[in-house]
Amino acid sequence: MKLDFTKEIIEKYDLLNYGTVKDCGQYKLFHNDNLLGQFFYSEYASYFTFENFDIKIETTKHFLKRWEYKIIDQTKSLEIGNYETTSWINRKRNIGRIRFDNEIYKCERLKPEIENKYFKRETWGHYKIRLCSQQDTIIYKFKLDIPWIGGLDSAFTPFVGQIETTCDNLFPVFAGLFLIEQIFENEKSSI
Repeated sequence: MKLDFTKEIIEKYDLLNYGTVKDCGQYKLFHNDNLLGQFFYSEYASYFTFENFDIKIETTKHFLKRWEYKIIDQTKSLEIGNYETTSWINRKRNIGRIRFDNEIYKCERLKPEIENKYFKRETWGHYKIRLCSQQDTIIYKFKLDIPWIGGLDSAFTPFVGQIETTCDNLFPVFAGLFLIEQIFENEKSSI
């Protein structure tokens, strides 16, 4: 199945069950121009909604150990999974894993189809991310518009992209958007 997605930057957004979210990224997933659901990412909490799912990703920050990311089904008030992000040593290619429903999805950054050439701006900012389990594969492709001067804060840059998936279940497709944001966090911390 092929899907389209967008990312917009929202200064302030009122979420029905969560109150006001400030300075967040809002992803929207579409199939044939029909909105399937939304994902909201902020520094301390993230949310996604689609079909009958209302999911919160709780972030617990620790000083000397890895942060914890729990996937909570808000309608059942139940933890249904978690994220494991990789250490800073291994973060260029391997981004992390998602555990839910007795499945493990591994996320890695792949070489995009358009190779980055230093003096050709149109080749800059292409991404290709793979999220896969033993049964399913999801590929995210997108391009950020990178300015000539001044650098880029990927977390606050809108963009559009495409998703190719073998999944019938949209849950891992939405859950994978969180790991895309982890790539941006890793890039920001390595500057």
